[in-house]
Amino acid sequence: MNILLITGFFISLTSLILMVLLKIYGRTKIHRIWFLMNLVVFVWGLGCFFIGKSTSPAESYLWWRIAVVGGLFIAPFFYHTTCIFAMVRQPVRLVASYIQASLFAILSLFTDVTLNKLRLLSGVAYYPTGNLMFFIMFLCWTTVILFGTKVLINLLKKSTGKLHLQTKYLIIAFLTGFIGGGATLFPVFDLPYSFIYPFGNFGVALYSIIGTYAILRHKLMDISLVVQKGFIYSVLITLITTIYLLSVLLAERILFRFAGYTSIVASILAAFTIALLFTPLKNTIQNFIDKRFFKGTLSSLAEEKQRLEEELRRSERLKAVATLAAGMAHEIKNPLTSIKTFTEYLERNKNKPEFIAKFKKIVSSEVDRIDNIVHQLLDFAKPTPLKLKPCDIHQLLDETLLLLSNDLLKHKIKLIREYNTLNSQLKADFNQLKQAFLNIFLNAIEAMPNGGILTVTINQQNNELIVAIKDMGKGISKESLLHIFDPFFTTSSKGTGLGLSITHGIIKEHGGRIKIESKLGIGSEVEIRLIMQQATQL
Repeated sequence: MNILLITGFFISLTSLILMVLLKIYGRTKIHRIWFLMNLVVFVWGLGCFFIGKSTSPAESYLWWRIAVVGGLFIAPFFYHTTCIFAMVRQPVRLVASYIQASLFAILSLFTDVTLNKLRLLSGVAYYPTGNLMFFIMFLCWTTVILFGTKVLINLLKKSTGKLHLQTKYLIIAFLTGFIGGGATLFPVFDLPYSFIYPFGNFGVALYSIIGTYAILRHKLMDISLVVQKGFIYSVLITLITTIYLLSVLLAERILFRFAGYTSIVASILAAFTIALLFTPLKNTIQNFIDKRFFKGTLSSLAEEKQRLEEELRRSERLKAVATLAAGMAHEIKNPLTSIKTFTEYLERNKNKPEFIAKFKKIVSSEVDRIDNIVHQLLDFAKPTPLKLKPCDIHQLLDETLLLLSNDLLKHKIKLIREYNTLNSQLKADFNQLKQAFLNIFLNAIEAMPNGGILTVTINQQNNELIVAIKDMGKGISKESLLHIFDPFFTTSSKGTGLGLSITHGIIKEHGGRIKIESKLGIGSEVEIRLIMQQATQL
């Protein structure tokens, strides 16, 4: 198997990934220039791939022309990228670098001045014979690379913090690529250690991997990726698996040359044995990626995700508790006023049996009332499994709306109730269902900051109670409606994105259904259907 073909494949693949990231998330001039640099790196890799694949000098010669043109423009685009990154202006040198690359590209494409006749190297690839013009071309290319490297080194010396770290990554990435790519040309000049020529090309692919890593981990060049970790992990593991499979095939071919076996069964056994030996290496690389990118393994990440979701659910529940507490504070105020009034008259009426009897009765009643309110709040705040008990949907909605009465007055929202059912009984978890409706009411109030009408309608259809909650708010776009019940999806800067997700889960656990219809600028309507099949037993 031709190593040049393999390295060309990896260069093309890794540079393509980096190009996609820059194209999607890049917004500035430096992103566009760096994209172009990776484009010509891709051309170099593609040329190497087909050079390794070619079986004739004519075909190889064509791809050498293409690869050299791509390689020539790597230097000026690199120099341009470093100048923008370091905010350094060197226009004369920069223009000169593009001119020399263009002139040599024309000579390489349309003449035989830079590329002489090819020779078969090690029986696997056709390589050009070095000449003076090719050496001058390579010298100019190296000079431009040194200009860009000097800019980065100067920036590294005076930078600190995040910029210093990003600069260090760029220097490591670029030098790895340039040294590796330059080693590919050793045989052209008959330099010592020419046998490493195809393996050095892996350095170019490593440049792209380091650059991609720096973007994902350190927001290199201020590229902030809003992508799921699962996507990043999938891309990286796909890349590793590809390298792993090709490594196994390559090792099998090398073993075949040394052992000289011809049996298909022997080939399969050899590949299987090598795969077993490579598996620990593959696992080590995957664990490294898990720890470096995501700070843990897949199982620990899943546990962390579950823990964070639980924390956010608790946060959402505490938000609801805070709303309930505000409403309950208003409710507690009335019995406290009664108790205070009777206490003020106690001293002067302590000898009147009628007053004392009335005092005991009212104070005891008001204390029980306060105790009941506090217990409701505690029961609501306490995360408990679903407990189905007989309850009245009218009472549930009225209690929830009563707690929100201050919010409705504050936002000048008119409340309309239309309860069109005689039988309002069902089996449900009173507190959890209250939280579900509370989340919906809070969203409706938030959607109408300048006032409006909130309509709550209850109807019955067969064995279902249908609760419709309609507001006159700003509405929800069609695109957002598709994700409205997704965990952590929110269009509000204040929300956690779990309110409707939790509501959906609660309704579903009760065997019910929920749907939302909305139009931008008109409002939204939430319809909840709950089963009444056990109401007759109440």
